[in-house]
Amino acid sequence: VAVIHVWDDVTAVVGLIRCLAERLETEASADPSGIAVGGLVIIPSTFANRRRISEVRSELRDAFPAFGADWYAALVNPNRPMPRRNGILWATADGDRLRPAPFLPGWTWSSAADRARFGRPPTQGHSMTGRMERG
Repeated sequence: VAVIHVWDDVTAVVGLIRCLAERLETEASADPSGIAVGGLVIIPSTFANRRRISEVRSELRDAFPAFGADWYAALVNPNRPMPRRNGILWATADGDRLRPAPFLPGWTWSSAADRARFGRPPTQGHSMTGRMERG
């Protein structure tokens, strides 16, 4: 089960992390079979969001250890497994495209002025299983 949150405006990061952790715990305890539950946060790439994320690296380091590229691959390729660790992906400010991050955790994008390329989201034939919440 993938629990996907979208953080439109990154403000109180510790509270947002706690909210995701609580939801992951709820999902994990709801299924006694022990199904894997992973968390993904998608953040629109606005200057303010990039700046705020660059200011809270220590809070994000332990909460989101997965590589963004692994989450991106799992979303666009139904044959790729969902990462078992939480991750962050960036989206364009309008949410039209996801950023296929390099092999780094998503929180390491530290330059607010970064104008990285973005990949297109999944298209026909690809589906995403999980719950998506705006938080």
